[in-house]
Amino acid sequence: MRELRLIADALEEKVLKPSNLHGTRWLPYVHRAVKIVCDSYPVLLAHFEDMASPERHPKPSAAVLGRAKSVARYLKKFENVLFLHFMCDLLDHLGKLSKIFQKDNLTVDEAVESQETCVCNITALKLQMGPQMSQFYWSVTESDEYKGVPFDNPSLSTLKAERENIIEMKELTVFYKNLLEEAGIAAEDVLADYSQYKMFAQTRTAVPLRELLLSVLKSEERRERFRNLVPLMEVYLILPARHLNIFKQKLQCNNGGKAAKEKEDLGLIHGITDNMKKLRSNKK
Repeated sequence: MRELRLIADALEEKVLKPSNLHGTRWLPYVHRAVKIVCDSYPVLLAHFEDMASPERHPKPSAAVLGRAKSVARYLKKFENVLFLHFMCDLLDHLGKLSKIFQKDNLTVDEAVESQETCVCNITALKLQMGPQMSQFYWSVTESDEYKGVPFDNPSLSTLKAERENIIEMKELTVFYKNLLEEAGIAAEDVLADYSQYKMFAQTRTAVPLRELLLSVLKSEERRERFRNLVPLMEVYLILPARHLNIFKQKLQCNNGGKAAKEKEDLGLIHGITDNMKKLRSNKK
């Protein structure tokens, strides 16, 4: 602990006292430990790098040296630190629920309502980054480092692609708002199904997109599973490739009323509902 404080003073950073993971109630212990790693990240990394340094005297044992190298490597990978910040957001919600359940005067209604709120908040993390994860991500995006520490493998391109995919899906829900409303589908439901669909598609990367979408539309079980995505899948299969390219350009353009006018001029929407009905009847 003394060495940690010396490193923190040298870096002009604050360091929290590390806590034990073991305890009667595991959640507070794990939550505090994760927050300490995130909040004191540069100090902890410098400490483990110093422990693993060949110039350190006295030299630590082989076991301590191995652990220090392993922890330092872990903390210098972007995905690992990103996951730690995700865990902070997740455990924040679970911690609030845990405290409510510890109240002596807890009622059944309050317990059910707090549990439902917690589930909703955790489910929302599938679609949108929480405050801790978001702050970390945008900090690294802008400077390619976090609290002055560069990463060994800042795979931001992968995360950027995922974020861009979600943004494009949001734009599609706006573009086809009327179509989705007629089917009784909300935008947030489309995004929720999209997250599930990504996991489904990632295990079938060798299958062409058109065949993959048809496999969903031809299966009653899969249609039900991704029911909020079905209208957009049908639109994709119906529109000619030429119109799809123009459609993509219009999405990227995003010129408000002008884009809406051009959308009508291109005829991207006219007759889609009828074509969908024909497609369904042909499948039957």
